[in-house]
Amino acid sequence: GNVCVASITADKTVTVTYSAPPPPPPPPPPTFTLTVKSLGASAVVVSSSSGHGGITDYAKTGVASGTNAVLTAPSTSGGNNFASWSGCTGVNGNVCVASITADKTVTVTYDDDDEDDDNGDDPPPPPPPS
Repeated sequence: GNVCVASITADKTVTVTYSAPPPPPPPPPPTFTLTVKSLGASAVVVSSSSGHGGITDYAKTGVASGTNAVLTAPSTSGGNNFASWSGCTGVNGNVCVASITADKTVTVTYDDDDEDDDNGDDPPPPPPPS
């Protein structure tokens, strides 16, 4: 306890020792939002070995700083072929690795490779012969 009883019959020195309270626990790491969007296809089912998958466009909130989100896009979606990822920290084929240190948006892009479908994504025609 914190009570000391001392019988005083002569000069006496009493020493009180205080111990410091334990330090508070460290704060949790900050969390951020990972947003995954798609271009050229909608409702793309993105899989993730790190638990960050979903159907575009979607956002994962509460992602701890320092997390590496690993996202895999299907090779085709909506009849269109996978083209690229943007906004990723690293890309290997159709796999995006997003290192989360702030709010981050990544975008998977699909291309329609069908020519002459009048949707504006066909390559330009060759120049006329000279």
